[in-house]
Amino acid sequence: MAAVFPTAQVADITSGFDSSPSTTYERWHLGGEETEVLLIPREPGRPLKAVAVMIPGNPGLIQYYESFLQELHSQCDGLDIVGAQHLGHSYAVSTRKTYAISEQIAHKLSLIEEIENWWGKETPIVLIGHSFGCWVNVQIMKARPDANVVKIVQLFPTLHSMAITPQGKIISWAALPVIREIPSLMVSLLRILLPSAPLFRSLVGRFTTNQSPRDLDVTINNLLHFRTVRNTLYLAHDEMRTITAWKPEDLKHIIRRCTFYYGTTDHWVPLHHATMMTEAFPEAEVHICQDDLPHAFVMGYADVMAIKASQWILPAMPALSLVYWAAHTIDLPVHAFSTREVGRAVGAQAPDTKMPILIKDYSWTESESHVYLTVPLNGANPKKTDVYVNDVYVKINFPPYFFELDLYSEVDGNAAVATIGNGCAKLELPKNKTGLWTTIMLANATPADVRKRREDADRRFRDRVDAARAEKAAAKRAEEQLLVQQQIEVERADRERIAQLKEDEKRKAEADLRRWTEVAKKEEAPTAAEPPREADLEIFEDHISEVDGGVARAAGPKSSHEEDDNDEDGLDMASILAKIRSQTAPRIIPPPRAVEREITIRFTSRGLKPTKTARESEDAKWDTRIKAMQDDHARKTAPTKDGDDRGPEESNPLFLKDKGNTFYRSGNFESAVNAYTAALDIDRHNLPCLSNRAACHLQLSAYPACIADCVAALALLDQEEVAIVEKMLEDNAAEMRRKARVKLLVRMGTAKAREAQTKGAGLTEYEKALELDPRNEALKDDLRALQAQGA
Repeated sequence: MAAVFPTAQVADITSGFDSSPSTTYERWHLGGEETEVLLIPREPGRPLKAVAVMIPGNPGLIQYYESFLQELHSQCDGLDIVGAQHLGHSYAVSTRKTYAISEQIAHKLSLIEEIENWWGKETPIVLIGHSFGCWVNVQIMKARPDANVVKIVQLFPTLHSMAITPQGKIISWAALPVIREIPSLMVSLLRILLPSAPLFRSLVGRFTTNQSPRDLDVTINNLLHFRTVRNTLYLAHDEMRTITAWKPEDLKHIIRRCTFYYGTTDHWVPLHHATMMTEAFPEAEVHICQDDLPHAFVMGYADVMAIKASQWILPAMPALSLVYWAAHTIDLPVHAFSTREVGRAVGAQAPDTKMPILIKDYSWTESESHVYLTVPLNGANPKKTDVYVNDVYVKINFPPYFFELDLYSEVDGNAAVATIGNGCAKLELPKNKTGLWTTIMLANATPADVRKRREDADRRFRDRVDAARAEKAAAKRAEEQLLVQQQIEVERADRERIAQLKEDEKRKAEADLRRWTEVAKKEEAPTAAEPPREADLEIFEDHISEVDGGVARAAGPKSSHEEDDNDEDGLDMASILAKIRSQTAPRIIPPPRAVEREITIRFTSRGLKPTKTARESEDAKWDTRIKAMQDDHARKTAPTKDGDDRGPEESNPLFLKDKGNTFYRSGNFESAVNAYTAALDIDRHNLPCLSNRAACHLQLSAYPACIADCVAALALLDQEEVAIVEKMLEDNAAEMRRKARVKLLVRMGTAKAREAQTKGAGLTEYEKALELDPRNEALKDDLRALQAQGA
């Protein structure tokens, strides 16, 4: 594994000084793969404090992060920055391979090893991850806990549950093996149909309106190519399948070095992921975005994000002064020399190194409460001036000059004020005790006394800084937890408001329904004493005139009372009432007519498929099994010359499986093996028979046969999962397959352990089974016993 550096760059890395501040791209060979690497060295004359390593998300184009890393470099003094592409994500590096997620992790481990080779293993490393790169950082720390990583910055971290996030659900379909080839081919077709670069750029710009001209160049020149798009979608598919369960145990040993940054509108990392992190690790440094930064912050928000990241990185970087650097370079204890001795020692060790010029010119005045110190900058750049003040010591570093002063008495370093400008550095130092000093510099002190005085003051300064940092971090965590709680309360209030609106609408609808029902009942109810209709009166009056006409002519006129009596006597009340009842009686529907023929109902035949299954995924599985059984056993199902003397039960694999189960429960393992073998002769894809026969072989100490059956059963499970993904079917049997896989791995591991009788045999299978069933306490006990046996 060798890195390709220009000669000047190698000299710079090994010496620690005189680097170029420009951004460069180089080709490194990492793990046998050519890789495009971004390098931003620290400015000339600045001591090395740390190396920052950028792990990008997906797509893993480091060019997208150039503006972010340049701004971060300008904020962090003494920082070398290295960023590497993901394998297959660079058009400049020609390859036809597609790289899995495991290969990307191995590639990043090779990058860490290469950095340690060139910068030294003792050099502090800062890991910066974005999105998928945050998960890679965790895997790096799992594989290399010995690496000198002092800080891990996790920006919008996708650490678990990627496939069920809002954006993950969309990408899960687009990254399927059949579908992901379509975008790659479309990109290639567009480049063929639009050979003109301006025309192609114009078309892409219509769909990427949020990208700057520089980001658009990166998209066109590096991303939109067949191989890059294909590797991007392949890695996305692997992410959905691998980054699933929430595993806080992976973060337990690195949580105090991590800083997590979550967005409030992130569709890749929902806000409840931050809540899960704080619940699992109350001490974790978790920040919630208050600036509405998008997940792809490199598109327009790189500077804002870099400033935030620098605030988390700077406290973790060693504050290396010239004395620290010299002691580290010459392999002597810190504070072993005065500055002048350091200059002489360094000059002897590195005669070609540019050493700072020690400044002795300064002026000062004092009052009862303050000391005022002025140091000329001699034309140095004010922006590159560093000022350090503790209780008894002042240091100003402004390349190529250096100034230091041991104060006569103690001052309040926290209240000190430094003003840089007009060609000088002015310091206002409050005294701890009022009174005049008459001299500003410590005198009549031995080098040992000066060294101890500086060390004590530096220790007090660091204690104050650590306490202030801890207090600030605690306040920030409390504020962010309060914000999270407030957000939860807002969401709860919204849910309650929506539930109340639904309940009000439901009550309103129920009230409307009751009113409508009451009105309908009133309209359908018959009215009491309904007067006869006009047509009925006409019929009755005609009848009266016909009956009473003769009587009227014979008897002559009568009184009105007598006339009423005769009219009533002449009415046929029974017929009238019968007619009214027939008109008001409810209508009775007659029974269906008798038909002198049969009505036949036909159902679609399901063939050999069980009737209890009604889902497409189950039908597809049974179709595959039935077809394989019919093709593979046509000879056995065909009649022989002498006739087939097997009964219908003995030709049914389900009957044979039940028969084998009965033998197994009774302890007759040899007969159970025969029954399962007969069932497998009919249907060699019968997974339960393979698994059960493996258990019988294990009881009979036939370990090679048990291992063979377990391997065949696991292969069947893999084939079934591949078929479901390729046919894009709903996976309803995932939990059943997981349990079956755990049983098979345990049986295989037990068989290997008993057969080999060597240390470590069967451990791999038990560890895989425990990954699938991490809550199985019995399995954990067996694994510990197996590990103790192999120790």
